[in-house]
Amino acid sequence: RVWYFFVREESAWREHADVILEPDMRLFDLFDFGSAKEIIEAGEKEAKSKMHKIKQVIQRRFFFRPEIYR
Repeated sequence: RVWYFFVREESAWREHADVILEPDMRLFDLFDFGSAKEIIEAGEKEAKSKMHKIKQVIQRRFFFRPEIYR
């Protein structure tokens, strides 16, 4: 029942998201706190793989001035 709630709620926000990061978390348990470094690295890897899309969204939403971010 709880799982159904999360799945149902997930579809509502996915429709409005510009970019969705979905790192491969199959190797980790919900309470796998000892693997924090590896979990963070998985998230960073996913973010880097979507960086082009992330930059497009930032550029579209803001008047992007690259000189500010150098």
